[in-house]
Amino acid sequence: MDIEVLIKEIQKHHIVSETEVRTKVAIPIFQALGYSDYNRAEEFPIYGYDGRKQLNTKFADLLYFNSSEYNKHRSREERHWVKDHSLLIVELKKPTESMEAQGQAEFYSMWARAPFYVITNGNEFAAYLVESNFNDTLILQCRVEELPKYWHVMNQWLNREVVEKYCEKHQRILDHEWIYEDYINVSIIGLGAQLQDALARTLSNNQNRTSFAFPIKLSGKIDGESFWSEPYTRLLQAQNPVVVLAEPGGGKTYLLQMIARELLNSHVVKSSSPIPVFLSAKYWNRSFKSIIEGIYNELYPLLPTITISAVAEDFRKGSYILLVDGLDEVMDSADTLYQELLKYAQIPGIHIIVTCRIHRYHEELRERFSTCTLDPLTNDQVENYAKDVLGENRFLYRVGSSIANLVQNPLFLYMTVQVMKHSPNGELPNNRAELYSIYTRFLLSEWNKSKALSDNLLGQATKEKILSGYAVRTFRKGGDHHIFNEIICTYFSLDRLEDVNEYLLNSGILRLDRYGPEFYHPSFHEYYVALYYANQPEEEIMEFIQNHHNNRSYKESFVFLAGILREEDRQSLLLDYLEENNLYLFRLCLQGRFKRDEQIECYWPRDYVMKYLEQVKTSYYRIIKSHFSLLMDAFNPWKVTENSEDSAYNLAIEGSMDPTIPAVYYHFFLLPSDSEQPIIQVSTFRGSPRIGFPSKDGVTEIVPISLAFNDEYMFYDLRQSALGIDSAREVALAAVKRQLNKIIKGRMIFWGEDHALGCEYVENVLNNLSSMKLLPIPKDMVGLSLYTHKIEEIITVLQKYSNIRGFQYPSGVIKEINVPLMLFYLFRMKEQRVNIQDCLLPPPNISWEDIPDNECYVWSIWSDEQLCIRVGKFYDYFQQSYRQLVESCFPNLKHQLYFYQVGPVRFHATVYLKRDNEDGNAGGYVNLTWEPVPVGEDNTTYVQFNNKELQESYEAHTEEFQRIRRQLRELGRDFDLITTGGGTLIGSYLGTEDLLYKEVYEQLVKDLENLLGNF
Repeated sequence: MDIEVLIKEIQKHHIVSETEVRTKVAIPIFQALGYSDYNRAEEFPIYGYDGRKQLNTKFADLLYFNSSEYNKHRSREERHWVKDHSLLIVELKKPTESMEAQGQAEFYSMWARAPFYVITNGNEFAAYLVESNFNDTLILQCRVEELPKYWHVMNQWLNREVVEKYCEKHQRILDHEWIYEDYINVSIIGLGAQLQDALARTLSNNQNRTSFAFPIKLSGKIDGESFWSEPYTRLLQAQNPVVVLAEPGGGKTYLLQMIARELLNSHVVKSSSPIPVFLSAKYWNRSFKSIIEGIYNELYPLLPTITISAVAEDFRKGSYILLVDGLDEVMDSADTLYQELLKYAQIPGIHIIVTCRIHRYHEELRERFSTCTLDPLTNDQVENYAKDVLGENRFLYRVGSSIANLVQNPLFLYMTVQVMKHSPNGELPNNRAELYSIYTRFLLSEWNKSKALSDNLLGQATKEKILSGYAVRTFRKGGDHHIFNEIICTYFSLDRLEDVNEYLLNSGILRLDRYGPEFYHPSFHEYYVALYYANQPEEEIMEFIQNHHNNRSYKESFVFLAGILREEDRQSLLLDYLEENNLYLFRLCLQGRFKRDEQIECYWPRDYVMKYLEQVKTSYYRIIKSHFSLLMDAFNPWKVTENSEDSAYNLAIEGSMDPTIPAVYYHFFLLPSDSEQPIIQVSTFRGSPRIGFPSKDGVTEIVPISLAFNDEYMFYDLRQSALGIDSAREVALAAVKRQLNKIIKGRMIFWGEDHALGCEYVENVLNNLSSMKLLPIPKDMVGLSLYTHKIEEIITVLQKYSNIRGFQYPSGVIKEINVPLMLFYLFRMKEQRVNIQDCLLPPPNISWEDIPDNECYVWSIWSDEQLCIRVGKFYDYFQQSYRQLVESCFPNLKHQLYFYQVGPVRFHATVYLKRDNEDGNAGGYVNLTWEPVPVGEDNTTYVQFNNKELQESYEAHTEEFQRIRRQLRELGRDFDLITTGGGTLIGSYLGTEDLLYKEVYEQLVKDLENLLGNF
């Protein structure tokens, strides 16, 4: 039909409805363009997705196909047939409706994969060409009566033959380059929603800031190049796989979502760009047992024609960037995941980015992966954000040092500022559990109110019961729809299930994952586990404490529990047990406990002081008796008593408290068990100790001391702690730590040392005596050595001079000598018939006379072989000495001391020497790595000599290290805070200082400080 005649016929009709637009305008026009009625579908179902969630089915007004069999393909399962055969979408409107319906038509076109769509209301006409990479192209927009004028344009673009040829030319589903388009489109939509709802984004949106006002910054080393505070897009430049580390709440998942968005946008512009695939590590060995299977599972719901083999092929040729979130959340067979990651990391062109909590990553992937960390927020960023919200300066000063560190984390900054904003006086609660309590209550009420969701469904207590019950049943197991619905149905009827589900899932505390609701952040999960047990009877609390106090997965839940429990008897139930059974967790819970401020304005009554002192005494005795019983004679007051048997004496305390400072002054003493004196005695306050410093003008400035100990009295300024009865436990722990410091530094546990430490001490003293040329050393003491003399000979000489305490140099400096300690070591070795040569470090084996004049290095008198033997023996003795010292003196703590609990270990040492005869420079050092090994396996130090590249020696053994790691995980040893690697100058191993002693005791102090806090 002639187009002008057709338009005149259309104008004769008085069109008022959408049906008339369909029958009297649209269908005739497209018949004129060559479209058959047999290929026209009306009200055809269109299926879309939001992430993996199926959207409600929508119906296209008119959809033209290149086939007449469309009625056989109306189901969701047939949507890919629709994409292969669709030509054009027509969106119809009433004549009175606006033409602003492009979004609806665009939606139909995207999911039906129709390359063109048209919108008409009978009066106007608009046609568009779909563009995958840019905004859709407007082909034509005019009034219907103007179509004859533009009919050549209509035929050029919308004629049926033209459209079919266009589709044939762009058979995207047959072209591998385009097979991922559905996945990409859905991912873009899903990521947009996730990033919009992410709590991290609220740092920007809550103050109407521009998006991502706090840029995500990274520091670390990628592809061998170190960098600091660079944008997160630096990860996209990496040639090798990367591990990104961060604190809990630091934004690891958010980072990967941002990376994925960047990659998707890049792919839209340049289809050859790799496609991001997001895997949650917590589902390893649960929903997928190989990386290929995991990628396939992600793609299949949207690409049902894809195969495992196609996924494997594309992964190997670099078509994907694999984003693995949360290595620390792997619940089973973590070693096999590490193996898989390392296997694929060896393939050139493979792109992998993984995230992990910083304290749960133990360099398992260091062989092939670079490592970087998410930067915390800067003080300026924190201050500026807090000022915008609170309108005040000096935010960090107000919150104090402990919270100041916490708020460098975006999640906790938002939490803290919101709490201060909504609290009456702008004050913070006194522990982290209360901070979480206020914040989660805010999310469960204010957040939902802001989304116009009804809060009449359930009260606050019911919400908490549902969430805490769900937290306990899914802890470290992942989300579960069935469990979540089951718990809801214990409080509500089935007909309200959907409403309650929607409310809780929109709170910001939960997010919907494949298997069920997941807590937005692990710390929320840990908090609700604690909240569950806090509301249980004491018997169940006690059962939880006993069953899980040694399980590090529950560490944060224990700290939260200590902060939630307000009743003194229930909190004491927790602290008493941990004080005796888990010193590390006791310290953490003590710091995070709910604190009762019991200070009275003018005075503390005598009864309270007695109760306080009794708690100091009880905790002090319990800690020492439970964990340091073998050292009891070195602690006050037992060290001054000849007979300190428990049955003969009772520990007593005398002290006083001053509320004006506030402070406590006290001392311990022993009372005979038959004494009638009270073991708790209150005295007059002795005053605050002070120390004077001369100022520049000569006036002495008196400075108060917050902590003071001497052999008798102990002073503690309680402003270091929160007031309340449980600060008495902190006072007791401080006393234990201060004395433990003196015990270790004073070498008072020499009786627990092994023979290697004793030999080193004796030999170094004898060697130093022989080198004192300017002093009148007795001749029979000169030249003594364990290498050349028998024990009996040395004992005889030392007994002769047993009263010598040291020698004075002409300069006045005194060289102290502990002859009794030397004799102790020697007599013990003699009694136990120890072969001295088995305990001595190997001596040099080359004479100085044999050394060329131009080769006088510190190691010149050592052959390469002897040097390696010396280094190997050093680390054998180091481990042997450390473990014996722990077993002899700290048997109750050995499984809480990190270096002991991961042992035994095998050291791998590379002796690296550099000889440069041209400029006379020389250097030598030992590069050290170590890995735990199973009990009974050879743990002799492996030493090799290397004059080439140091990296070569490391790489040669990395595979073996990984194998040992896997074995140890099977043994269930803890890997928290374990690091490997280091370097020491070679001269340190060859000198006459007590290096072995120093290394052993430094490791012991490091482990004890991790357990107890800094000394």
